[in-house]
Formats: sequence, structure tokens, C-alpha cells
Amino acid sequence: MSDLDELLAVFARAPELGRVKTRLSPPLTADEALELHRALVEDTLEKLDAIERPGLSRVLLLTRPLLHGNDLDIPRSWTVGIQSGGDLGERLASVFYNSFRRGARKVLILGSDSPTLPREVIQDAFDGLERADVVVGPATDGGYYLIGAKLFLPELFRGISWGSAEVLQQTKRALQVLGTRFELLVPWYDIDRAQDLEKLRQELVYLSRYHPELVPRRVAAALPASSDNEYSLGPDF
Repeated sequence: MSDLDELLAVFARAPELGRVKTRLSPPLTADEALELHRALVEDTLEKLDAIERPGLSRVLLLTRPLLHGNDLDIPRSWTVGIQSGGDLGERLASVFYNSFRRGARKVLILGSDSPTLPREVIQDAFDGLERADVVVGPATDGGYYLIGAKLFLPELFRGISWGSAEVLQQTKRALQVLGTRFELLVPWYDIDRAQDLEKLRQELVYLSRYHPELVPRRVAAALPASSDNEYSLGPDF
């Protein structure tokens, strides 16, 4: 059967108090971490909902079913599914395997922790799969925020130290061993640590001044204020 052309999948934890954004608590309380996580997911879905590509399917893959129907505000164009079991590599591999089995030509998987990632990067990723077999979005912490492919390569998800700063390098080595054509996208950052919150605050200040239409509105509302009244843009912004 063939009911897919291009698939855009978002991996996210289901919102649950004390189970999301735990590395941000402290400085955030558990309630603040939950609210920020929910905002990150919802803003990501809203942003990606505006991507216009013929034959594009969108799926939100959660770690477990939602306990309540109003736990997340999910746009109508998104299908909701549950991630398979196993470690992150096994869960990623499962999506690629099943998507290609259903006839997909291109599959992109990304997380929900990069709220200011430009929507154009997703378009670039799909376009990159016209030239390469795999595209990878490098995260500044040594992992990746996105991976896409147009063929199933289970070797990309084996022997990877998930959650470490070695994920990107290990993935690149696997691609080189396979002799697979790949492209790297623009580097971006995830919201995982306390210092990421400060970077996000700085970027939101910049966007609100110069590009207010790009501000992730739910994240901006959920992000607790810093003890500093003013933020200056860092040298690596």
C-alpha cells in the first residue's frame, strides 16, 4: 500500500507533571517545566502546520497516550500516534521503517525543543533529500534536532550514545562508513539546560523587537522571567 508521500514527524513526551523538562528543574518548578514543555510542543505544531507541500502528512508521536483530551492543543491537520518501545534509536528506526513500508518517499523526524528554528529549515531539509539520502540538523549540544532520509538505514540508529554530546559525530561516522550521501542543515539549539533558557530569553527579546511575527507566542508566555530586567544579545547569537 502507498498512502504517504512526504512525512513530517514530531517526537515529544506526553505532558505529565514531574516527567518533562526535568533537567530544567531547577531553576524551573515542576509546574513551570510542564507549562513550558506544553508550550514548546504546541508552538512547534503550529509553526509546522503552516508548511505547504503537496502530499505532506504530519504526525505527532508521543511517549504515551494523552490522559485528557485538552492536555495539548493539536491542529486538525496532525495525526497523533504513540512511539514504539525501546531506546531513542529503536523508536526512530521504527518510524522510518514503517513509513517507507507504506510508500513514503521522504521522512523527516524532529523534536519539539527548538521553538525559534526557522520554518524554512524544514523546507531546506525536504529539498536536501533531492540531492542526498540523509539530512541532519546539528544541535549545538552535540546531538541533532532533526534527521531525515529517503531510504531505511537501520545502522544510523545502532551503537549511538543517545543523550550524549557524541550523537552527531557518531551518526556522521555511521554515514561515512555506509558511504551514504548526506547534508548538514544549519546548527540550532535545544531547550534542555538552564543556560538554554537564557539564550532563549535573549533571542525572544531580539525577535520581539525586529521580527515579532516569528515569536513563539506560547513559549514566550510560559517562560518565567529572569532575575535580570534586561537581556543583551550574546556574542554567539
